[in-house]
Amino acid sequence: MGTRNTITWWEKSVEYLYILRSIDPNTMIAPLDGNHERAGDTILKNPQNRWVLIEFKKDKQSISDEKAKYDNYAEAKAILGNKDGHHFLVYGFECNKTLELKAKRYFSESDVNPECILESGTSLNSFIDYINTLLDYKKQSDSSSPFGGVAVTAVTNEGIICTSFEEFQFSMNIEIAPPSQKMRM
Repeated sequence: MGTRNTITWWEKSVEYLYILRSIDPNTMIAPLDGNHERAGDTILKNPQNRWVLIEFKKDKQSISDEKAKYDNYAEAKAILGNKDGHHFLVYGFECNKTLELKAKRYFSESDVNPECILESGTSLNSFIDYINTLLDYKKQSDSSSPFGGVAVTAVTNEGIICTSFEEFQFSMNIEIAPPSQKMRM
């Protein structure tokens, strides 16, 4: 049997590895997909009630794909670049034939230890303001709201499994409206 020269991984490999290595069992995790993913791949609330937004990427080269999600990425970066202390890109790289993780702040692009991301969360009000501004710059999809009228499952730190986004909003005491109406408390 020959030796393996390279390894193969995907964006989901990076996401699962991050969760296995870095998530406290008391963290609320809401993975997003499809139109809901306009905000990011995962919303997390740490045990200290601080909120984090993560975009997972297969590798460093895949990070440039993010720019295509915006009507005007440069403007979004100029507005949000100094407010992204809770918004991260986590990506994989190969080291000694194993998958390892690196992370950066989303707009400011400063390197961050992936294991310290949850220490960098923000308050719910700040998180909501940031998401509203972020979504204003993202390209619109077929639906008017990334969260409107669909089921989104999240697991809260109390072990409650929310089976609809309305239930998630209720459990977190937030309301998320279409971009024209903004997310609010």
